[in-house]
Amino acid sequence: MFVGGTLVGMFEQEDRATRDVLIAMVVPVAEVGRDVVARAFRVSSATVGRVITRLRHGGVATVAQVREVKPRKLTPQLTRRLYQLFEQGHGVRQVHRVVAKRLSYGRVQWVHQQWKQQRSSATPPSKVVQSSLALEGSTLNSEPRAESSAATPTGAATALLDVLSPTGRWVQHAGSWLMLGMLQSMGLYDIAQRHRGRAVQGFSLRVALDAVAVALSLGETCVEGVRRLQTPTLGTLLRHRRGITADWARQVLGEFANGASGEFHRGVAERLLHDAMHDDHRVFLYIDNHMRPYSGKHEIRKGWHMQDKRAVRGTTDYYVHDEQGCPLWRMTTASHDSLCAWLRPAVEFVEEALGKQAVPVLMFDRGGAFPEAMAELRNLGAEFITYERAPYPMLAPTEFTEELRVMVPSKPRKPIIIRYTDTRGKNLGSGRGRVRRVALKMPDGQQINLLAASTLPAETLIRRQLARWGYQENQFKHEVERWGLNHLDSRSVEPYPPDAIIPNPARRQLERQLKLAEATEGRALRLLAHLGPDDPKRTRLEQERGAAVARQERLLQLRPKVPARARVDETPLAGKLQRHRPQMKTVLDTIRIALANAEADLASRLRPGMERPREAKKLLANVLAAPGRVALASNASAVRVRLEPAANPAERAAIACLLRNVNRLRLSLPGDRDYRPLRFGMLK
Repeated sequence: MFVGGTLVGMFEQEDRATRDVLIAMVVPVAEVGRDVVARAFRVSSATVGRVITRLRHGGVATVAQVREVKPRKLTPQLTRRLYQLFEQGHGVRQVHRVVAKRLSYGRVQWVHQQWKQQRSSATPPSKVVQSSLALEGSTLNSEPRAESSAATPTGAATALLDVLSPTGRWVQHAGSWLMLGMLQSMGLYDIAQRHRGRAVQGFSLRVALDAVAVALSLGETCVEGVRRLQTPTLGTLLRHRRGITADWARQVLGEFANGASGEFHRGVAERLLHDAMHDDHRVFLYIDNHMRPYSGKHEIRKGWHMQDKRAVRGTTDYYVHDEQGCPLWRMTTASHDSLCAWLRPAVEFVEEALGKQAVPVLMFDRGGAFPEAMAELRNLGAEFITYERAPYPMLAPTEFTEELRVMVPSKPRKPIIIRYTDTRGKNLGSGRGRVRRVALKMPDGQQINLLAASTLPAETLIRRQLARWGYQENQFKHEVERWGLNHLDSRSVEPYPPDAIIPNPARRQLERQLKLAEATEGRALRLLAHLGPDDPKRTRLEQERGAAVARQERLLQLRPKVPARARVDETPLAGKLQRHRPQMKTVLDTIRIALANAEADLASRLRPGMERPREAKKLLANVLAAPGRVALASNASAVRVRLEPAANPAERAAIACLLRNVNRLRLSLPGDRDYRPLRFGMLK
């Protein structure tokens, strides 16, 4: 305790006698109110009042006498029972539910304190035993073990009672606890714990996941954003004694990714898939590729980048989104496979996750509209909707007998009118059978054909497919800007398999030289056609033309010997071609996917109360970054969070409505064994 810059005393949190003596010394000389002293000592004003009363009646000696509360109904058998429950990882509130008829909550808490003291006294200093009141979830709790140097936290586990008090504390970025509570309700932390293995300690993994999730929620887009959390209240925000670094978080998640990236990603995807399935067992899925360009020093395979209209170095991810545009899972390929190659794996994953009764309805663009792929999906029992590739027969305007009105949020009073007809099936050829064809006549007169294998009404098929751009393509843009979808995340690379078949760069270079030679010949012929027979330039141009023709002949003779595709070790890229290790990127993208779903859920709850509902995610970002006052309820049964977001009066009313809605979900912080509900509100 410092007064005016002078150290007047020190005390441990459990040493109430020394604390009360210091309060008795400070109150008579301090020119501040009782509430200020209470906040400084992190106690209630009533506690300060009792100290002053004892000081007036009996002096400092009376203040130093702290009455020890002992239970009256505690038997040795009951004590052993409580100790066993604490050893199994249960918290105070969970244990009190078991013995609620025999002991009060305060007595169970007293036994817990005694158990902690005995356990800490019997533990060697090199192995710090985590407090049972630490915010370590029931599934994230593990027996203490020596961690590797790469996963050693900068502080031991911190109890919720250590970082919070009934008087409360001002915490920077307290709004991010909304996201942490949503991730906890999704089961992300339980899935991570289930697959973490022995290399990573549960507490370290929980803190690293919290730090990365908060950094991403604040718009930092990558793990390096953990550095932006280094505020004086970081210990309270992450329930951790001291601050952590971005390098430590990266190392913990890296060790976790090495052994559990695939299972972690799969577990979260299965949880989200269950929520996306309808009562009729249909699950609507948008699937499309997203190219992540790479501009580093390593030699990476090139793939087609639509925005650049050319092939660039990078990695292709195939993302699957639900019917609202929320991402569910992704599939990564360094070989830039076509969309057709990933349609069947998507169907098989849905069957494994939801069972054979589930009916996936895939919606994709023309990249997968090939007869072989469509026939395979139909034979697997899946349904699909896609565009028909041109050319296809053009229908007369009189054949479009049905009409559909599509409302656009930007033009609510001017719907788009689409005329359509459900024509006879499209023959896939080669004995593959037929699929359903729906022809559309757009407002601009253009005809677009949809191909489908589904029994759904034509109107449903049209609305689902036309919404693909607004849901999936816009979601790609949002994820890149908001969640850092294109971030590399891991710079570690590994050699590309030497026996893999790739486009031969030597053949590509030969074709380019051939085109240049043809262009040189054409230029010379064009100039010669405009010159007279005695023009002095004719000789030079004829020499250039002859050299270009000779170069073409040499290249044409060499082309059959240079295959278009070859093994890596038979190309100039042998020993040079690399690919990025996907484990770390998979873990972080899984966190991004979960955060994107949580953001969509919160935005849907915020949108109804807003005057401009299309700006819901922008306003939600302000809520997540908002500071607030955090405190435990008087009986430690809930965590109260009072936020102060940047918003105008109308937006504050919408935020208050959102927080009341969220409180009904009874969210809890990750790692809180007592599952204390988070109670959000607004500071007045």
